[in-house]
Amino acid sequence: MILCPNRNIPALRNTVRRLGFFFPEAPCVAVKPKGTSRAETAEMKAICEVTAGKETDLSLINAGLKKSSRDWNFIIYEGAVMRPRFHVRYEHFLEDEKDVMFPIVNSQQIDFIEGTMNGLLIHKNTWKDVGLFEEKVDIFIGKALWAYEANKKGVKFKALLGAKMI
Repeated sequence: MILCPNRNIPALRNTVRRLGFFFPEAPCVAVKPKGTSRAETAEMKAICEVTAGKETDLSLINAGLKKSSRDWNFIIYEGAVMRPRFHVRYEHFLEDEKDVMFPIVNSQQIDFIEGTMNGLLIHKNTWKDVGLFEEKVDIFIGKALWAYEANKKGVKFKALLGAKMI
């Protein structure tokens, strides 16, 4: 799933192209924000499947997970360029669908709440079980509320240092 909060069509095209090298059989869904023009939507649909969220990044994630037909969902932002075999690093640490994995991209953001959503790996059943991300609050508060509920349900958050995804 590719989040497109900036509606950057060239960045979306590059990300989809790069993903196609690694996962040619995997469906790709771009999630556009509210306010995306018809022309922008048409350009996005020429690249991959598109679904609509609301204004916030967490609403884009909720919309993308609702639309997804896959069990495991890798969430990235438009313009992200994946390194070869980045997914291999994730596979070694997955134990079950209750694992939520995310990369550590700098030493100041080492937990789920403060960390990046670019590179988040989540199972659709886990998201359904925990519930939607709160969309009408700051992203950090929304992530904290979701993490609180997830912890009560036995979800394990796994930070990957040196994943070199992007």
